[in-house]
Amino acid sequence: MPKAEASEAWGLQQVVRRALEALPDFAALDQKIEIQEAEFQNSRAAFYPSLDLNSTYGFKKDTAFPKDSNLASGLSLKLTENLYDNGESWKIFSIEKLKKRKIVFENRLKREKKLLDVLNLYFDLMLSDFKKKILLELTQEVDKIFKGASQDYFQGIKSQRDYIRFKSRKLKADIDLSQETLVNQQKRQGLLTLLQTDSREGSAASVQFQSFRPSLPLLPKELNEDELLPKKVFELSRSIDEYEVSRVERNFLPQVNLVMAAGYGSSDFLSPGQTWRTGETNSWSALVQFNWNLLDFGILRRKVSIARSQAIINERNDFRELLDFEARNRSVFSELQTGIVNSSRQDELLQLEKSNYLYLANEYKRGQLSYVDYSAALESRFLAERTYLEGLFKITQNYYEILSLQGRLEDEITKK
Repeated sequence: MPKAEASEAWGLQQVVRRALEALPDFAALDQKIEIQEAEFQNSRAAFYPSLDLNSTYGFKKDTAFPKDSNLASGLSLKLTENLYDNGESWKIFSIEKLKKRKIVFENRLKREKKLLDVLNLYFDLMLSDFKKKILLELTQEVDKIFKGASQDYFQGIKSQRDYIRFKSRKLKADIDLSQETLVNQQKRQGLLTLLQTDSREGSAASVQFQSFRPSLPLLPKELNEDELLPKKVFELSRSIDEYEVSRVERNFLPQVNLVMAAGYGSSDFLSPGQTWRTGETNSWSALVQFNWNLLDFGILRRKVSIARSQAIINERNDFRELLDFEARNRSVFSELQTGIVNSSRQDELLQLEKSNYLYLANEYKRGQLSYVDYSAALESRFLAERTYLEGLFKITQNYYEILSLQGRLEDEITKK
């Protein structure tokens, strides 16, 4: 398992690089491409001749020739080329070529989805860090208010009701901070676990994450739905199914094969009194093979029916996934547009809350504002900051999700 360097501070780029190196999912996807490439090369190799070396050695007994040697031996070379097989090899080659293109697009989509999951965990952790910091500042300010309220209560200035109210606010702030601290630890551990950091070796404890505060992104280019990877996968899947059905349907037609072969060898050359030239053979052949199935009790017909039904099922399932994907793409794009507009409003609200808090803080210091009103202004100010940051991180996650849906996330992240 990979280990992190001591005191290493990970930012966005380091997290992405670590994910690409450590996650077994990415290695598995690369292996699938290699497997499909091998299948494609095998289908192409069917167009080339094959050369076989055959060798035999052993003992035999033929009652018709009892005086012959019991020793049997043979060695031969045979060159075979299938010149025409009724289009079967070409169909297989075309199917494997389409599958090769399809798996590249599919794997790219899966890589984008997995990378987006990692980024979302990272953004959730960064947002939790900010929430924790905000709640810590709020708790410290509430503690100051509570200390002043406690002194007033014990001096008889404040009533027990006011004291209980202030104490409940302090306890609530302490509880919120404690809960967010726990959430922060869980999110941190979840991200480290996903990145395959071995905490047993102490490497996880040494990993620190750089603080990340997102800025408003520009709207990404809205791609035509025909340019989306799932659309390309859908079209390729449909073409593959059409080839598969056509391949099965061809079995109804007469099967014609043209095969050429040439061979050279010798037999029993190791027997006593025999030489290589004694059993030497040269052969060649050019054969036209014709086959037409006249009766199979419906086997071919049912195979065609199965292939057509499977193609229909695949197309419907793929089309449903495509519709869901396109709907998600439009939805996230709309969320991003709305989020950018609302972010400027949330920022304006935050600035107003800060100004209001500073004004009320001065009023409080001059004794012209109650504890209750000051505490409410304090909480409102921190709530506005929290809301603004949540909206900003949501915009960032929507932005990267759109890049992922468009198949551009990995390229966009790794080139920065």
